[in-house]
Amino acid sequence: MSDIQCANCGKIVSARFTLCPYCREELTSRTVFRQRPPGGAEVGARWIRRGLLYMLLAGISYYLLGGHSPLPLAIPFEIPDWVINYALPFLFLGGLGLAVVGFIRHSIA
Repeated sequence: MSDIQCANCGKIVSARFTLCPYCREELTSRTVFRQRPPGGAEVGARWIRRGLLYMLLAGISYYLLGGHSPLPLAIPFEIPDWVINYALPFLFLGGLGLAVVGFIRHSIA
């Protein structure tokens, strides 16, 4: 059971009592506040931001590592071709999917 606060003396008592055991006043205020489960618009907005961040990370990485940049990027190790050709586009598409699902969750809630 949950606990409530007595309106008269301010002590915390069990919700199953009808009288306060401390001041013997009737506990009339039985308002129960229900919290919404985590989700809805705030989770949708978080997924949108995370998806856009993944898309930005994949786009910048593809631009710099793929040799499309006008500035030569000297990396002290070799980047395998499968990272540039497969992993970064999948990261971009995964971020796009997160953003779309987040937008749907944000618009429904």
